[in-house]
Amino acid sequence: MAKKSVDTKKQTKFLITVEEQNILRVAAAIKNESMAEFCRNVVMQQAYNIVKKFKSSKGS
Repeated sequence: MAKKSVDTKKQTKFLITVEEQNILRVAAAIKNESMAEFCRNVVMQQAYNIVKKFKSSKGS
């Protein structure tokens, strides 16, 4: 019997304007990434920076 595969990736939807979507599309094309990959990378970098800043302020 075939094993059931489990997809660990989740989809998150953002409500953005057409203008914002165009900006994201251009930025993703410049970085040669898909729009989804580009958005994920930007969000993860921002989240990482916030956590890093929070941890450093707690340690002081």
